[in-house]
Amino acid sequence: MLRRGALITTLLLLLSPLASADIAIITHPDNPVTKLNQKEVQKIFLGRLRMYPESELETQAVDLPAEDPLFLRFYDTIARMNAAKIKRYRAYYLFSGKGRLPLIEPDEKHVMTRVASDPSAIGYVDASLVTDQVRVVFVLK
Repeated sequence: MLRRGALITTLLLLLSPLASADIAIITHPDNPVTKLNQKEVQKIFLGRLRMYPESELETQAVDLPAEDPLFLRFYDTIARMNAAKIKRYRAYYLFSGKGRLPLIEPDEKHVMTRVASDPSAIGYVDASLVTDQVRVVFVLK
């Protein structure tokens, strides 16, 4: 049986490829926006940017479930927030009347399908999953 320290080290080694994978922020190919910066992505997913920059098109964020490891990594990287903090932030922002909750898809395959079918949608997936059905507008390292 592995000791606790060895078990933790083994888990970290197994998860390290996941932790180092890039996250692609994706939109529909017909979306007029071709590039976003990290601050714009943060504002979109926190509900603070309702229109794409320099566009007449509303944003529709597409999220993964809060327990998904990519959700946790995305929000930790983009906003330095964990799942509980995101939930509180969204509840406050929604209550204020300013915010709108993202659509939730069960997995990255469904995020890709949703974004590929909706010009206003924006989502995030592991960069290795990106196809020509979507456009990458930002990459989180």
